[in-house]
Amino acid sequence: MLINLTKFVDSSKSVLKFSDEINRIDDPILEDYGIIFPVKVSGEIYKVDGEFQLYLNGDFTYTSQCDRCLIETKKDMSFKSTGKLKKDSGNANDSEESDEVIYYNDDELDLREYIWNQIVSSLPMKNLCSDECKGLCPKCGADLNKEKCQCDTSNVDLRFEKLRELSLND
Repeated sequence: MLINLTKFVDSSKSVLKFSDEINRIDDPILEDYGIIFPVKVSGEIYKVDGEFQLYLNGDFTYTSQCDRCLIETKKDMSFKSTGKLKKDSGNANDSEESDEVIYYNDDELDLREYIWNQIVSSLPMKNLCSDECKGLCPKCGADLNKEKCQCDTSNVDLRFEKLRELSLND
């Protein structure tokens, strides 16, 4: 997603609004995340005290397997992000910056990598089909969301079997 800042930088306008849909990706590594296209992105760039501030919103859908029951799930996600825009001077070593800094070259802002970073960082660490998912039986592999298995789940770790003999009333 490329945004031309030429007219905005020199104008008296204080806000530049944009929106776009990303319909494909060229990175084979990111294809493994199961992103369903299009990814909808909108945002605004504000001039604030001679600096440019970016506000970005995005909506996307992705597919993945549930980590408990292995069923294919489809989830809608969104992200919001802010950052400060700076002209890339070749020295991107501003360690005292506390805000996220997004560099642009020749009055052209390329947000593709930044958007993909926001998408990947907004994906959950654990994918579940629902919060109530019971998962699979560790013995027979039955889907406990659909059926109740007949496995004995009262196994006690043999290392702790001696603790059963202790009485708390002594």
